[in-house]
Amino acid sequence: MYPLEDIPDTLNVSSVADLQGRLGPGRLYHCMRLIGAAERGMLLMAQRALNRRTFGKLIAQHGSFLSDLARCRIELEKTRLLVLEAADQLGKHGNKKARGILAMAK
Repeated sequence: MYPLEDIPDTLNVSSVADLQGRLGPGRLYHCMRLIGAAERGMLLMAQRALNRRTFGKLIAQHGSFLSDLARCRIELEKTRLLVLEAADQLGKHGNKKARGILAMAK
């Protein structure tokens, strides 16, 4: 933290609260961006599994790959739904009441 005397006089408590209030939507934006990147990564993983062979068969034909892909899909969908719920709560109730779910989404 900064000492009080280093904080400019023009900065008041309400503007700090306003700045804090804008962090929620920004965090959700980054969550959504990362979900998109994860979706792209899963697509590339599936494409590679359909084109590469190991031990005489396609990677996609190995049981461990299918279970790993399913686990990734489940985690991605859980995250997507959590971010969607956080965005809904933020829109309906504002940043203060949605603080808990915003923290979970981040």
